[in-house]
Amino acid sequence: MKVEQVKGVIELLGQPFAEIRAHGSLGGYPLETEDIGDLKYVSIPQQGISLVLGAGEEVATVQLHRKGHEGYMQFSGELPAGLAFSMSRQAVRQLLGPPTRQGERQILPVLGRKPAWDSYTGDHLQLHIEYTDDEREVQLVSIAAS
Repeated sequence: MKVEQVKGVIELLGQPFAEIRAHGSLGGYPLETEDIGDLKYVSIPQQGISLVLGAGEEVATVQLHRKGHEGYMQFSGELPAGLAFSMSRQAVRQLLGPPTRQGERQILPVLGRKPAWDSYTGDHLQLHIEYTDDEREVQLVSIAAS
């Protein structure tokens, strides 16, 4: 089953990664974890999706990528809250209102260039939205339980 065929990628949140791997529910692509710092990631660039696993290897965050972001194909499913990759930062804020938290584009000594971002926290979900350098498009939408 492909991710876009599931009612929503939100349903992946909290699921044990071992079950997702066993059922092949992410399009049958090989699913391997990669340790980056204290976190474990699962990348499925062919589907434009990556997962961040929690301490118990359950899905803590689902990341949806725009075409070309970090070498990913574009996620073809529906984005949450009426978002679209073609939206500018201004358009996102018009749709969702003022962000709960925000950050501007910056260059960090060890991490390098970090994009501008907005974060929205609702009753059950947190959306973290990163923008292209010119802030004319969304390049990444991260979804986590709040």
